[in-house]
Amino acid sequence: MSSIRDEYKVQKSSIQESYERQLILKLNKEYEDISNNAFVMITNYFKELYPEVVIEEPKAREKSPKSLYGKIKNLQIERISKLFVVGEVKDSEKEELLNLLIERVHEHKELKQNVINYIQQLIYDDINAINIEEFLAKVIETNLSASTKTALLRILKHKVEESNLPNKSNILQQLENKYGSTRAKITGKVEDDLLRYETINMLRNDAEKRENLYDVQDYLRAKDLRGMKIVICDIPQNFQTENENLRKLLERRELASNPEIKKKYNNESIIELSKEFVDRLSANSKLLEAMNVEVIKDSRKHKNKTNGYIADHIKFQSKKDKTYCFELQVKSVYVEEIAKGNGSASHSKRPGKERVLPVIGVGVNFIKELQYVLPKYTLITQKEGTYIARKCSLLENTKMFFQNQLKPNTKEYEEVQNIITEYEENQKEALLQ
Repeated sequence: MSSIRDEYKVQKSSIQESYERQLILKLNKEYEDISNNAFVMITNYFKELYPEVVIEEPKAREKSPKSLYGKIKNLQIERISKLFVVGEVKDSEKEELLNLLIERVHEHKELKQNVINYIQQLIYDDINAINIEEFLAKVIETNLSASTKTALLRILKHKVEESNLPNKSNILQQLENKYGSTRAKITGKVEDDLLRYETINMLRNDAEKRENLYDVQDYLRAKDLRGMKIVICDIPQNFQTENENLRKLLERRELASNPEIKKKYNNESIIELSKEFVDRLSANSKLLEAMNVEVIKDSRKHKNKTNGYIADHIKFQSKKDKTYCFELQVKSVYVEEIAKGNGSASHSKRPGKERVLPVIGVGVNFIKELQYVLPKYTLITQKEGTYIARKCSLLENTKMFFQNQLKPNTKEYEEVQNIITEYEENQKEALLQ
């Protein structure tokens, strides 16, 4: 017989369970030390390969609880939509998917209830009852996030594929032309391939990938919970390289008389060097062994978006514990600049990613809200000729994250600084007692 406690025990959702697990992981000192040690070794390796190349002081960051929670939700939307396509989604998962998608709709105040109705119809109704043209116009042609549209389009395409619609082939071709790889080829914009159906085709042909969909907690792991970026500022003149593409770009940079053309080739040279470094790092088995990590399968990505964001990303996991994951990004200083503030590739422009400073009120409430939205930064800085990892204080984290909102020499800036300083002093006193 079950106990009263068991009888009234509240069943946690997969998202909540994953969130709590990863919050605990954020506090794991061993994970932090392994990541920071790897970041230092990667930075040393870069400077060993390219001692004359100028880089910004590398910065590592740990996701905020808010960002982590959003990431897990996105992964669950992705997971359940894939289960839909392989034909093995449960009714409970359909309900969860609908609720998650409703949240995405509510992120956009301009979207009305009819958008939710269309999504509900897609998830639950037979394809014959769905007006596909209306669905595309009223749901897909909106400001919903690209990942949300991808999930919905994949479900729609799957339902059409499994149907007996008389114009089935025409509809499938229309979806490919407007939202698939055909569209991306026409426009030259990789991100116009919202369907990304090659991923689904690989899933159907790879038993291991399909099996991973059922390991919920593994799938919902944020493999970029910790990460570091190397921002390359300048490649000097007379830089020696065996990379033929890089050599040609540098030659064009030196020959260019127009400042804008020179800037273009400089950025392209740095992009090529970024790719080279990540390739060399991922192939350096001796260094990976020294870090006791391995490259996560299929994590190596060269991102090239039409908003100007071009960078190389790669993820690693510890051989000791695969939950100890971290990401490396390598990019140019130009890309780093447009990814900030009001830049064309600004991260904070995406739905749910806005940087909103908590309301300054009671100190303890402000601190609590601040710690929910704030990432934690670690600087990989030089000390006596060698690199070390230096954790930033709460005040430093706040200033870095809200640098566009918190302006020095303002009343707001002073109030925030005073609240955080008092909190940090109280924390130090508590440790000494």
